[in-house]
Amino acid sequence: RSHGTNIVDLDGDLINELIVSNGGPDFMWDKVREPNRHYEFDWAHEVRAMTVRPVGDGTHVSVDGIGTKLELVTIAPDGTERSIHRTLYGGTCFSAQQGFEVYFGLGDAIAVDRLVVQWTDGVTQTFRSGLAAGDRLLVNYPD
Repeated sequence: RSHGTNIVDLDGDLINELIVSNGGPDFMWDKVREPNRHYEFDWAHEVRAMTVRPVGDGTHVSVDGIGTKLELVTIAPDGTERSIHRTLYGGTCFSAQQGFEVYFGLGDAIAVDRLVVQWTDGVTQTFRSGLAAGDRLLVNYPD
């Protein structure tokens, strides 16, 4: 009877939780209603990740940043580059929204080389410093 499932970092520890919103039709609430559920994950190893929250200016790009494309380029232990591509979507699940932070799992990357942000109007920004595992970045649309 799930009405929405979210995978989101509620407590800010860079480990996503699973949130399940349950319910059913109003006319059968006494027969089908179930409690909402919150599942936390506990990993035996360190979780290496970072998040990026794109914020538009409300004129050229929506404030919530939906549709923004991001590329995070990491350096692997053998020195090669790896690109992780993400898009900030709206309405990512039935009756649910995953939030507006874009999550990047870094795995065994030894460094983050750059972040490329492509806004919905075509403007592109590239960030090459201040990028590391554990970061929670807020990226504003350029003035």
